[in-house]
Amino acid sequence: MLLVGMKTQVIPNPFEQINKRLDALEGLLLSMKNPNAPVYQQDETLNADQLSKRYNLPLSTIYKKTSLNEIPHFKKGKKLYFSKLAIERWLRENPVRTLSEIESEAATHIATK
Repeated sequence: MLLVGMKTQVIPNPFEQINKRLDALEGLLLSMKNPNAPVYQQDETLNADQLSKRYNLPLSTIYKKTSLNEIPHFKKGKKLYFSKLAIERWLRENPVRTLSEIESEAATHIATK
């Protein structure tokens, strides 16, 4: 039997697909085991308007903080841009401790005196 004019179809290697899925699962398990370990996230570049809308920050606050170099940013000409990952790190810089954390710290401090 002759097969003339038929296109050959490339079948994806199932082992490659399985390996990719196993790698993803391994990464998730390792991040659960060590929550402080860095997890890969894709970065995104935002302009001032996008930053304002995404994080509900007034544009005036954004411009003021960039002029005082209080917020991570970069410039291209007169345009301001922001790294989403850098902004999220900046937002988490000074977390407010919970009452239970403060009480636990106070109890530890008193116990060591």
